[in-house]
Amino acid sequence: MIKTIQSMILHWGYPSAISHLPVEVLLQIFHHCLPETDHLQDSPKLTPIVLTRICRQWRDIAVNTPSLW
Repeated sequence: MIKTIQSMILHWGYPSAISHLPVEVLLQIFHHCLPETDHLQDSPKLTPIVLTRICRQWRDIAVNTPSLW
């Protein structure tokens, strides 16, 4: 899902409707992206890193939200 959103933003080159969501809503979405279990092959810390690569706004939000890490 995250890769799809990232490719759409890169492809279109302009902000999408998701960029107009309040920070609180984006944070809820980000928290739903976190793995529910520690038994995954990928590191649970990988999800916040991926979120920081979508756009500057997402990076700022993710980096400044300790609960994601």
